[in-house]
Amino acid sequence: YAFSYASLNPQNVGALVVVDIDPDSVNQSSSGMFDRYMNESDEWPSLDEVVERIRSRQRASSETMLNHQAEVMTKPMGNEGRRVWRRDRRVIEDYERPDLWEEWVSIAVPTVIIRGRQSDLLTHQTAVKMREKLSGSLLAELEGGGHWFYQESPGAFESTVRWFLSTL
Repeated sequence: YAFSYASLNPQNVGALVVVDIDPDSVNQSSSGMFDRYMNESDEWPSLDEVVERIRSRQRASSETMLNHQAEVMTKPMGNEGRRVWRRDRRVIEDYERPDLWEEWVSIAVPTVIIRGRQSDLLTHQTAVKMREKLSGSLLAELEGGGHWFYQESPGAFESTVRWFLSTL
């Protein structure tokens, strides 16, 4: 996690932008996401089917972004237009979500927490707790997107990051 690195290496970090992730060791939403990733097929009949799968999780993303993601997140399989995810399930099988609150509270650089209001990964309550526990940190909650809001609303995300950088 970038914020863990920032807490351990403040001399190498000037500022920190945390995007829709939390320091909790338990997160029901990410557990559900890992379950889905472990149980869904890696193979898809077509690129269009991959686009629809991504759209089901990122309803506000543009058609261009959905197509781009489908292209880079999968690779062709055979000559019939089939696609397969570019991922290694062993990473998910071996992943243990660490408790990083101790690292979080020791961050010594300007920090902004950015989340999409519709995200179920970083909840509003946890984001507020993060802001309260890290003195001087800022919290920006962006309307119109979930976990992938930087792809769903890239202009709002860019504006928020630029605003934060202007405060430094």
